[in-house]
Amino acid sequence: MKRESEFVSGSDAPDAEIQAFRHLERRRMIEIKDRISTLLDESVPDPRPLHACVRYLVFIVGRFVAQGLSNIEYLRLRVAPDDSEGHDNLEALEGMLHRAHARIGELRRALDDTQSGQLREAASNFVAFYDARMAPRKNDAQSIITKYVPSDEYWKVTADVTAVTIAREAELYAEIPPVGDEPESAD
Repeated sequence: MKRESEFVSGSDAPDAEIQAFRHLERRRMIEIKDRISTLLDESVPDPRPLHACVRYLVFIVGRFVAQGLSNIEYLRLRVAPDDSEGHDNLEALEGMLHRAHARIGELRRALDDTQSGQLREAASNFVAFYDARMAPRKNDAQSIITKYVPSDEYWKVTADVTAVTIAREAELYAEIPPVGDEPESAD
């Protein structure tokens, strides 16, 4: 796998490189979501690892939601008018993306308002939402994409992979301490 700095950026990026970077981001998003679950299950006295993980998810999921909503509009133009299942899947996917946007907003507000003490609850709510609603949705979207959009065309419309997003993703990921590096309690 290439390092983030080795990916070509922008709409001129070869499709394979865009696809490889998107897969890297998705793998890391799942890794960090799972890390948050672990942090929430433990009594971690230092909130910095949780904050770093939440900052990462707010960025990545926020970007994926924006791209997903853009893709919905793109796909609507391609789904046959008589394909009621395809249109139903798009509606369900759009609803899930709007709910994900709302959950990310809750995470962002909790992260910004450190005095409220709501970050753990917002993170727990997001993880539950992700596991119940976001993780299983890929199949519906993928069936529409496979049916109506050639794969080379799909990766060309995924133009949100830029030098700025690559750098920001790498920066946020680097801020997350490796597992086991969380500070221990001073009992």
